[in-house]
Amino acid sequence: MSEPDYEKATEILIDKVNKQAKRIAGLEKRIEVIQRNRNSIYNQKVRNYERIAELEAGQLDFAKEMTKIHKAKIQRIAELEAELEQHRWIPISERLPEDDSPHLFWLESGNVVQGIPSCELGKHNPPLTHKATHWKLIILPEQALKGE
Repeated sequence: MSEPDYEKATEILIDKVNKQAKRIAGLEKRIEVIQRNRNSIYNQKVRNYERIAELEAGQLDFAKEMTKIHKAKIQRIAELEAELEQHRWIPISERLPEDDSPHLFWLESGNVVQGIPSCELGKHNPPLTHKATHWKLIILPEQALKGE
């Protein structure tokens, strides 16, 4: 038997170790790249979640503002309806004038006359020749300005 060639075996082992070291170095570089990418993706996710939170907060602020505007519009509609109520013709069948201030009366004939109702007696001053079907309060300009 011949003696083993230790030099050759050592060279082969050193070559294998060097190849394994290069392979390990390459894998470590790949791991670094993967970790950087993972960190980058994680950071992007965090930024995305933060942006989503900002947008949701903005939507909430927008919804609050729209609610405030909506409430203001509802209030304005109520004010306008109240003003409209002051100026509408009220059917006699619905209710009679409550005071003896001047009113306008819509008669069956289609004419409109001014008069002062006397609700207790069921009479009008001046006397009406046709039956009144509707009435409305006469609002003078200074009353309208005061909101009376």
